[in-house]
Amino acid sequence: MKRALQAMLIAGEEQKESVLLDNKTITIREGHRLYTPGPVMIGCHILDWATLREIVSVRHTYVSSVTVQEFTGDGFKSYNDMLESLRKFYPDLQFDSPVTVIRWT
Repeated sequence: MKRALQAMLIAGEEQKESVLLDNKTITIREGHRLYTPGPVMIGCHILDWATLREIVSVRHTYVSSVTVQEFTGDGFKSYNDMLESLRKFYPDLQFDSPVTVIRWT
């Protein structure tokens, strides 16, 4: 059976450029998301762009267990920067909140 194509929204002009230039190959999302390794369409309907990439790993963890490599790979300067930035999208995010770390190539 053929798998359905996964989709991932990446908002913001800076994020767009980072993804298209392959500088951003990871994202941290609130909750334990059901992404799986395989093709993914990454884009933003507001900025009218999309690109096909390949998810290579999905890790379900908690905010408190996100590694330095993971948060810097997502473009954050520090753990606190990550937490503050993610709270703009997920206001109820806490240290014990579940997150999904998704990597692609």
